[in-house]
Amino acid sequence: MNDLLYKSTFAVDAADCDMFGRLRPSIMLRLMQGAGWAHADALGLGNDAVWSRGLLWVIGRTVAEIDRLPRADEQITLCTWPGQQRRVFLPRSFEIADAEGRSLIRAKSIYLMMDRESRHTVTPQSVGLDVPGACERAELPDPPSRVPFPGSLDGSESRRATYSELDINGHLNNTHYLSWGEDLLSVDYHRAHALRSLWVEYRREVRPENEVGMSWTLQDDTLYVKGGEFFNMKLGYREI
Repeated sequence: MNDLLYKSTFAVDAADCDMFGRLRPSIMLRLMQGAGWAHADALGLGNDAVWSRGLLWVIGRTVAEIDRLPRADEQITLCTWPGQQRRVFLPRSFEIADAEGRSLIRAKSIYLMMDRESRHTVTPQSVGLDVPGACERAELPDPPSRVPFPGSLDGSESRRATYSELDINGHLNNTHYLSWGEDLLSVDYHRAHALRSLWVEYRREVRPENEVGMSWTLQDDTLYVKGGEFFNMKLGYREI
């Protein structure tokens, strides 16, 4: 097996699905993140390796294209592989396929290594870690650093990270940003629509003391959210 390709096959847990039986998009990101951590561990780049050097991994941006969200009890295969390092940016790609091998979801995240105390980014090479070469496999382009937003975002919402949303790094876990966005839309809207694409830019970590003011709008079945200095998000939906 190619060491640069990590693959896991499992059934979707009903507890990870929404009220309509679809895998929650936040859980989709969590599963991808978990596979990425497992693969990083196997490559000697996991949390233990970086934590002992006073470092941590963070995600800068994520993009995904979704043909269909898997359903409860459906058998799926999740693949992940590293891309070519670009300065401090380390891309990682993901694909989720159904039992027949049909691609359901393709995604890509940009990871960065950060000093735990200063919160400054570093390269793995500068701290003695060896990053493997890129896996030659079809993947999405890198998540763009910016996407066009409407001139006016009429909705507003304020949130704080709750205890259950904080991860081992003491900040809002990247998967919960997506939940914050989806919570802006009604149950009836989710009943009639399914997520088809996402782009998230994580600009600054959200810690428990931060109050995040969100401005947002839904335009042509696309949800645009600006989370102040903390994040930007664009979620595209399709009618079902």
